Amino acid sequence: MFQNPWMVGFIVFAVVYFSWCLQIIARKTETANDWLAWVPLVNIFYMVMVARKPLWWGLMLFVPVVNLAFLVMTWSAIALLRNKPAWAGYFMVIPVLNYMVLTRLAFHEEQGEVAVIQA
Repeated sequence: MFQNPWMVGFIVFAVVYFSWCLQIIARKTETANDWLAWVPLVNIFYMVMVARKPLWWGLMLFVPVVNLAFLVMTWSAIALLRNKPAWAGYFMVIPVLNYMVLTRLAFHEEQGEVAVIQA
């Protein structure tokens, strides 16, 4: 399937980075069980939990075309929880930009905002 080892390395890096950022966002939004960000497929439902949306939204993320709308709405809700503009959620469907938005949501603190990271 993957004949290029660089491609495998890139995919592994992308999955690990996404999970790490989701875990940090979960901690900053005080969502319980932040370790769920590391469990494949479960992390999709956990992303919906972080957004404070009903769990059936996680099922909608598996439906083609509909998933794009629900992905935007989910990440817009997460952006609002992190005191970022809701339009940031629209960039989560654009490759490369989605990791830039993910980085900003996970690591950027607004002035006067205190990071809530617990070990």
